Amino acid sequence: MRQNRKLLQKRNDSMNLLDRHAKIHRNCVKTSPGETDGHARIKFEISRALQEMGIEYVTEAIFKDRKGRADIFVLDNCMAIEIVGTETAESIEMKMKKYPCELVVVSTDKGIDAAVDKIRWLM
Repeated sequence: MRQNRKLLQKRNDSMNLLDRHAKIHRNCVKTSPGETDGHARIKFEISRALQEMGIEYVTEAIFKDRKGRADIFVLDNCMAIEIVGTETAESIEMKMKKYPCELVVVSTDKGIDAAVDKIRWLM
C-alpha cells in the first residue's frame, strides 16, 4: 500500500513538470505528420513495452516554461526519451540542458528491438 502511494506521488510530481495548457493523455501514443515511419514505430513499441511493464508515460509531452517537448516522458521515474535519427549532437545537448529531467536518447539507426531493449534495461 505504501509503495503504491509513493508511485502515485512520483507520477504526480512528474506531471507537475508538464504544461497544463497542453492536452495531456497518459498511456496514449501521439504522432505527428513530421515524424518518419521509423520514428513513429519506435515510439509506439517503446510505449507498448512501458505499458506492458505497468509504467505510465506521456508522448509528445510539453514541459512548462518552454523547456521543450519530449517524444516520451516516463512518469514513474521522471525520465524523457528522445528518439533520434537525424538530430545533431548540438540539438541533443541543448535538450539535455533544457529538459527538467533525465534524458535518454534512443537512435532509430539501431532498430526497434535495440531501442525497446535499452528502455526495458533502464526501467
